[in-house]
Formats: sequence, C-alpha cells, structure tokens
Amino acid sequence: KNPKKISFEAGNLYEVLSGHLNELKINDFLIKDGEFDYETYQGPDYDNFKIKGLTFEVNNFQLNEKADARTDKIFYTDDIFLEIRDQVLFLKDSIHKITFDRFYISTSDNEFGFEKFNLTRRKDPHSNVKSHDHYEISLPMLRLAGIDFISAYNDNLLNVDSILILDPTINIKKRNQKQKKDSSRHSILDAAMIYHDYLKIENFDLVDAHLIYTDETKDIPKQYSIDHISTHITDVEIDTGRYSKYRYGFNFDKADLMVKDYEVNLPDSLNTVKFSEFSISSDPFEIKLKDLNIQPNSTQNKNINKSQFFATVPYMVITEFDVAKAINLDTFLINEIYLENPDIKIIPTNNNNAKND
Repeated sequence: KNPKKISFEAGNLYEVLSGHLNELKINDFLIKDGEFDYETYQGPDYDNFKIKGLTFEVNNFQLNEKADARTDKIFYTDDIFLEIRDQVLFLKDSIHKITFDRFYISTSDNEFGFEKFNLTRRKDPHSNVKSHDHYEISLPMLRLAGIDFISAYNDNLLNVDSILILDPTINIKKRNQKQKKDSSRHSILDAAMIYHDYLKIENFDLVDAHLIYTDETKDIPKQYSIDHISTHITDVEIDTGRYSKYRYGFNFDKADLMVKDYEVNLPDSLNTVKFSEFSISSDPFEIKLKDLNIQPNSTQNKNINKSQFFATVPYMVITEFDVAKAINLDTFLINEIYLENPDIKIIPTNNNNAKND
C-alpha cells in the first residue's frame, strides 16, 4: 500500500471551507510558547502526549480554488516555521522515550534539526522487557540542510543536500529473544519514510561518533566499544519501491570511514589489537591502518602453554578489496597488501626465550 502524500494527509482545507468561504487569506500567523495536548481514550495512557514550548509561524497563507491546485507552495503558504522546546515523548514499544531541547523546521531556510536529542530507556516500562533489545542514542546536534520541502510535500520525494550529526553516542544491547514483531519498524528511518517513497541525501556526515554494543544473546555477555568514528557518504538513496521484508533499497556513490585510537581483544580472547587510525575509502577502494600493534593480552601472558604472537606495523594498506564477493560469496580478492617496516615475533609454546626470526 502506497503512503498518501503529505499534502493530502494535511487535510484538503479547501473542500472543508469552500461551502462557507470563497477565500481565506492570512498575511502573518504566529503562536508563541504554546501548548498542544493530545489525548486518546483507547489504549494505555502513555499514548497521550503534551507538546509544550511550541512556536508556530506562517507567512502569506492563501486558500482559494486556484491555491488548492498549486504545487509550488507548502500547505497554501510561502513559509512555515515550527519550533518545539524541552519535549518528552514515550514510544509505543513501552521501552524507550525521546527527549530533546529543541526541534525546528524552517521552510524558508530549508532546514530541519534537533538539539540535544536523546533516545533512552524508560524507567517505568509497561511490560516485561527483559527479552527486548535496548537502544540509547544521544545526538548533541542533528541538522538536515537544503531540504526540498516542495517535492516532499507534493510528491513524496525527500531530497536533502546534507545531513550532519555531531558527536553522537549509540548504545545497543542485543537481547536473546527475537520479537514477534520487528521492533525496527519503530526506527527513525521508518518514521522518516512514512510519507516518502524516495529519500536522497547528497552528503551525509557523521563526526566523532561513539558506539557501544553489548551482545547478551549468550550466557556470558560481551561488550564492544568504538570511539572516534567519522564517516562521509555521498549520494545516498533509499527507495521504498524496492523495499522488502528485511530492508530498504539502499545505494550510495562514495563512502569514507575513519576510526581513531581503537583497542579490542581478538575473538581468540588471547591477543589484543591496537591502532591509532583505521580508514576505508570506496573510490578507489583502500583500507589503511596506522600504528598497528598486536600482542598477547593479560590472560595470554599468564598462559605459558600457548604460543605468543607480537606484531608492530607502522603503516598498512590493502587495495582493491572486492567487498561484494567477500559478503556474497565468502571469497576474498585483494590486489595488494603493503606493510611498511613490520616487526613480527612469534614465541613458540614453552619457549619464552625465542628471538625474532
């Protein structure tokens, strides 16, 4: 089922008012520091919400028979400005809530954004949520600029020049029981695509992100964390026309990813990997590592019955790695691996006096 256009969902005001007025014209309309209450008598009380600190401004609103057919305006106006401050919203998953200091939309500036947006777990969930995945997201700043509100309003096509996310923190706890309903349907992406068949972003920038992932699907939980993640992606396209049960149709032109100052234990739980910088570039495809260091961790140092491996590589480059074949065919095709001044040492089992080869 295709979503209705925002212009339709906003309400055909002309149909409603044509029996009473031939024309309605307002040069300037302003609500300052208002409140909006929404209450429903169906379902639990957390479906109700109150919006406070609301500012709403409309310039040159004109509704008549000709205006109803125009496609060069948004909701019969030249400009719309909406701002909401200090808001708390409880999500229907009964687990999470959203808070933010400021949300704004400006059609004259072609911008949309959040300041101090937080998705956190509720303290008073309405159901047993031990088996549900938990998410915590903190976004000090999220800004979409260069938005084509006209095409979004009339044609369900959301075109954005740039999305900038600064210093976000994302904390994910993966639980051990699958949901009957896919909780990802409540994701921000799904919300953004409710009224849009197609989303295009010219430039997407994520700056200095922090990711914490806790896997609680096993008897012993494991936690992974990565700090200082930055990425730049160009020409991102999400097309719901290619949407399946599992994911959206997703494409992009170029992507660059960088992670700084990272340390992690390898899956063998015996060795630790450190590097000062890890980067991936898609055009041309390259993987670069700086100051790579592999050495036994504290557990391995106590285990004299295991061989020990040490490696220091100041600079490493992998070129022309075929990502598609690696993912789809489990085939690793690499054109070249370059190691600059590597220092590698292996200490065999029960031979702690071994030297470099």
